[in-house]
Amino acid sequence: MRRSVVAAIAALSLWSSAAQSLTGNDISEPCSSGKLPCEMYVYGALDGMNIMAALHPESVPFCIPPGVSQGQLVLVVRKYLGENPAQLHITGSLLVMAAFKQAFPCSKKP
Repeated sequence: MRRSVVAAIAALSLWSSAAQSLTGNDISEPCSSGKLPCEMYVYGALDGMNIMAALHPESVPFCIPPGVSQGQLVLVVRKYLGENPAQLHITGSLLVMAAFKQAFPCSKKP
């Protein structure tokens, strides 16, 4: 029994360290060179934000208009990362959100 508990704790500690968030520093190089991991990261972050939007629509600070391609979204993130190197220590998904917020602000209702 004790071995099982120790094994479970060891497995959880490995899992939790692997689950740490990537920062802008981690995604900047693949994004600047146009590598597939950047695209996958942006798509994954957007999927997470879409889930958030479905649960709490008021919490999403951007409004991507119809017709914007996935490739265009990646270009928006690449541009944002390149123009904001002082923020690369921040969690990557927050930088993706900031890029979308800057590029696709929601129109204010009167």
